[in-house]
Amino acid sequence: MEDGFLCFGAAMMVSYCAAWLVDLALIGSQAAADEEAARFMDDVAGELRRRGGVGEDEDEGEVEMAIAKQMAILNQVLD
Repeated sequence: MEDGFLCFGAAMMVSYCAAWLVDLALIGSQAAADEEAARFMDDVAGELRRRGGVGEDEDEGEVEMAIAKQMAILNQVLD
């Protein structure tokens, strides 16, 4: 009887540890994907700023609004 409980307890512990490791792996891969997406979005925003050519005669707010619109489109495409 004791052996059955010990085996059951060991199996539960192994199962719990395996699930915990899988969860950590998924969290790590999601964090890496989020970091890559953020870096990509920063690159896109930088390119839009360069193409926008923000100067004295252009309104910074208009350029930022255009960047926000492009980033919203990019977010929809990535999702």
